[in-house]
Amino acid sequence: MRALLCTAALTIACAWAPAVFAQDAAALFREGSASFARGDYRAAALAFDAAYRRDPQGATAYNAALAWDATKEAGDQAPAADGYDAAIERGGIEASELEHAKVRLAKLEQVLGRVDVSGPEGARASLAHARDVPLPARIHALPGSYQIRVVFVGDRIETREITLTAGAPLAVTFAEPVETKTAPPVPLRPKPRRVRVETERDPTMLVIAGVSLGVSALAAGAAIGLGVAALDARDAYAESDYTDVDLYDRAGTLRTWTNVAWGAAGVLAVTGGVLLIVALTREEPVTARAAAFRWRF
Repeated sequence: MRALLCTAALTIACAWAPAVFAQDAAALFREGSASFARGDYRAAALAFDAAYRRDPQGATAYNAALAWDATKEAGDQAPAADGYDAAIERGGIEASELEHAKVRLAKLEQVLGRVDVSGPEGARASLAHARDVPLPARIHALPGSYQIRVVFVGDRIETREITLTAGAPLAVTFAEPVETKTAPPVPLRPKPRRVRVETERDPTMLVIAGVSLGVSALAAGAAIGLGVAALDARDAYAESDYTDVDLYDRAGTLRTWTNVAWGAAGVLAVTGGVLLIVALTREEPVTARAAAFRWRF
């Protein structure tokens, strides 16, 4: 049975690898596959879980579930059920593996409790083995009493006691209270007298804005070139039947630099746009500059 699970995990690793460009997630995935192959199922499960948190993929969740299942420990049944559940929801696995995940999850839920936690966007829940799971979430655990801990946006924390029963899902909803604040009275101020001042635009800021936009265009061109190269490397890796490690690493590196180039292009474009708007809308008084000129002479 363990040999079958190992074969299944390695099969998924090869099928999923060409689509992964997040270097840390890919490294963790390879680490999990290696641990699974040598029979260290707990280390494999922890590595797959870490990879899933960095890049949530159905194949990663399925491999984590297989690893937790393979330990044959009662305490590992709950994270195995969570993994099968996530794999079914995320998809991206073979039909036979999807069917296996559904069958195995149904058997595990006969002996486990399950809580369906819902709440406001951005909130995270912790219960038993699960830590900081984004809501909404389904968490499995052995039957018994537990405390759910939910952290809302803004770091407000709420806890609630629950009791889980085998085969009986429990729904729990957390609502973030709406805080009402009364605005302080605004003091009255005298209306300022408008004075007409002759102004002109600052040419220096216009030049800086133009340079930023030009460099942004160059960075975008570089990003396009790097992206094309990354796709070529990925296709070459696929043509090697996903065996050439150098092509795999090259595709990942090119994708990373593509993202860096796009990020730089975006930052420069925003910076140039803001400077251009400021330069076109803000004007400097001509009279003040003229007075300073006369003072120097």
